[in-house]
Amino acid sequence: MKRLSNRVTSAAVVAVALLLIGAAAACRRPLRPARLRHPGSLGLTIAPETVTARYEYVGQAAASRSVEVRAQVQA
Repeated sequence: MKRLSNRVTSAAVVAVALLLIGAAAACRRPLRPARLRHPGSLGLTIAPETVTARYEYVGQAAASRSVEVRAQVQA
């Protein structure tokens, strides 16, 4: 009896899977090809231009010796 119920369960799972795949395929819209734009239709003009180089550096400074400063307060 257990073997028969395993077969029935397996058949039901396969039938449901096939039904879902068929429904998904029926609802699917055909894919439209993407519209390709002509490379010249972007509206950009390319022209050579002289540009000066700018250099920027980031750094940190540290003292070679440290000095402790204390206030002298008299009460």
